[in-house]
Amino acid sequence: MPGTFSQLYIQVVFAVKGRENLIVKSWKDEVNKYIAGIIKGKKIWIYDFRTNIHFTLKKNPLKLEDLKDFITCYNPNNRHKRKEIFNAERNPEGRWRKFSYEKIIARDKTSLDISWLKDNSLADLDKLPDPDVLAGDIIENLEAGLESFREIMLTINGKYLFK
Repeated sequence: MPGTFSQLYIQVVFAVKGRENLIVKSWKDEVNKYIAGIIKGKKIWIYDFRTNIHFTLKKNPLKLEDLKDFITCYNPNNRHKRKEIFNAERNPEGRWRKFSYEKIIARDKTSLDISWLKDNSLADLDKLPDPDVLAGDIIENLEAGLESFREIMLTINGKYLFK
């Protein structure tokens, strides 16, 4: 449309357990200290959407309903009325928690990679699926991801560039 400005942001993130960090170890501490310095004197709210949550492109895709708890906790209409749902005694599985600058800076290596929930996948390795089942799931997820990118290429170029 003439005279109309639009902008589209697309972010595709594919990550697996054990992935390499992009921030090299030699300057990770300095980056974390810088970020922590920006937040000095403020409360930092964190929602743990990593631990014990597993999405796949085919079998268990992310849906809006999966984000409802976060949206409720985040309280975009009134951020001053946010409430922690984590409590070590009453609700140790609570995913929404706030941290002070002092608590973050006191952490080992001033890391902002904060987690407090018990990872169930590490608790009982005997309950893991057989390796062939895991490999099949990985193949299925990769193929689904490739198909999604093929559809994007078709939409952009009107044809598949690679098959």
